[in-house]
Amino acid sequence: MSSSQQTSPKFSATRKILSIDQNFVNQIEGAAYGVAKDLNGMLSNLQGQMFQASKLTRSSFDIYDLTITNYCSTIQEAANKTKKLIILCESLDQEFSMVHKLAAQIKDIKQQVDVLQNVIR
Repeated sequence: MSSSQQTSPKFSATRKILSIDQNFVNQIEGAAYGVAKDLNGMLSNLQGQMFQASKLTRSSFDIYDLTITNYCSTIQEAANKTKKLIILCESLDQEFSMVHKLAAQIKDIKQQVDVLQNVIR
């Protein structure tokens, strides 16, 4: 059978038209944009801190290597770098607490979207 003789099935779809409050949709979009902006800022901040943590970790390992040959003064420097790393880790822990707040906001937006989808159905 040639391609000109083949017929494709035709589908007809009916579309429900519902009245949706545009303010509600705008509110959901605004909330989602706010969460996305906050998440982007937080991730950017965390990226910088993780880079700094990586540098401090590398520095701590380098200093540890030096302690083998010159341990008296080097041990004090290693302790200072390790303290900075611990402080940074504590700061990271506080930054990650924002994740729980953002997760709650995301759940709230998802529930609102689910309500909107149920209205549309």
